[in-house]
Amino acid sequence: MEIKTGKFSVSPGKTVTGELQIAGRQSSIVLRDDELFLIGGEPNLCITGSLYDQTKITLIDCIRTSATSHKVTGERVESHSVTLFPHFIAQGRAHLDPHKPTVRAISFTFEDAASLFYDFDAFGSLIDATPYIQSITDINAKKFGRPIRTGPEPHIAYFTGERVIVEAQTAIGRITVQHYPTWPVGGPKGVRIDNEIWVSITPESRVNFDDAIDRMLSLLRFLTIAIGRRQTISQFSIEAGSAEEAQSLKVWWSNHPRRSLERSGERDSPHPGDLPLNPMGHSAEFVAVLKAWLAADAQRRVARVRADDSFAHQHVYSVDRLVGAANAFDLLREPAVPQSAALSPELLAVKKQCSALFLKLPKSDERESLLRAIGRLGHATLKQKVRYRAMFITSAAGDRLPLLDWVCNQAVECRNHFVHGGIFKFELEAPSGNLGFLTDTLEFVFAASELTEAGWDINRFLSTPTSMSHPFGAYRVCYKENLEGLRASAKKASAAEPGDA
Repeated sequence: MEIKTGKFSVSPGKTVTGELQIAGRQSSIVLRDDELFLIGGEPNLCITGSLYDQTKITLIDCIRTSATSHKVTGERVESHSVTLFPHFIAQGRAHLDPHKPTVRAISFTFEDAASLFYDFDAFGSLIDATPYIQSITDINAKKFGRPIRTGPEPHIAYFTGERVIVEAQTAIGRITVQHYPTWPVGGPKGVRIDNEIWVSITPESRVNFDDAIDRMLSLLRFLTIAIGRRQTISQFSIEAGSAEEAQSLKVWWSNHPRRSLERSGERDSPHPGDLPLNPMGHSAEFVAVLKAWLAADAQRRVARVRADDSFAHQHVYSVDRLVGAANAFDLLREPAVPQSAALSPELLAVKKQCSALFLKLPKSDERESLLRAIGRLGHATLKQKVRYRAMFITSAAGDRLPLLDWVCNQAVECRNHFVHGGIFKFELEAPSGNLGFLTDTLEFVFAASELTEAGWDINRFLSTPTSMSHPFGAYRVCYKENLEGLRASAKKASAAEPGDA
């Protein structure tokens, strides 16, 4: 938590004292003055201020949470305060107008960046530095004007100097992944090289603040699939202004994307060898998949957001998660999934006859229900949509995941049971793993089909050994065992049917 104080503008010509608390979802700005002032009812409220350290603050999308006024009549003392919640806090040498297209670039780092962009050879050390240490120290000796002693056990650590890891021109702008190493000058306490990996998005032209956030969220959804878990992004930076007067601003995101460790049950970062995409070993494939995935994002965004919300739960399964994973397919539109299904001439004739008969009935809820049901004939069902997406996987992987279509059907039947009350007799409660398996199937099919459609070599992934630190690896390793459990449950339910009657 950080607390910053300064003066903030609440209306033209009116400034008040403010105490800003930067604490994620508990962030707040308390504005105080001796005179009454009104603020906080406006939509998309943006407040600017100057801290006592002379830096500029911009509070974006502020919502008033409380307001108080006190007056002591005898002493005629008045005190007025307003507390607001800022969704974003930008700090730098200039203010930001979030409504104007001033953002030139947005940059961020994330916790699993080194796992995905595993540029192992960028940093290293020499096992035997003896042949090289003298020539290196001679340079510094000449620079400092004094001799530098060398001995029999020298050590040399290095950064190769290539900062750019991956670069791609995409639908949301130029994406650049870079090393940002830092190191002290050294001394008797030693020297070290630390590094962070940052990702930047540079749109073709300047965009407003909301557009910049949308572009970052699009990329984060891709990274969630590539890494196998949601990334927590509490801060980022933007470059705003003209090319001649560009300013770098640090931004705190109060209600930022986050991964709940308590909910997900995760601890360690995924192993680089387990990830479906390898930007270092197969950089051309990574760039191609990234570009194709982002090119389709505007059209598929609503469905991807729903799938991302489901995927974020990781090892915690629930009915709501399964329903959400299934509904993501219903939110897809052409060409991602077909919207219609061909009907035979016989069925078309029956549909027309039934519609005519139903229309003759007196108006009622039942009649409308029948008309809606007959009207849906010829529209693609949820099962057909899920199987269509699964076809991208089965066409590429063959029988590596046997009976995947059948498993998809059972997942949709399960969803229908909880949404419409349809019959579903499979075991779902512990110790059965059916609920988790069906949920994982929907999430795997949704994400893996998108990657495969974008150019991912799924066969290479299915053939590569895995420690299952990525959900895709766990899914394919446990697939046959889970499939047998589901089939056994189906046989048990089928055997029980005569007795149920």
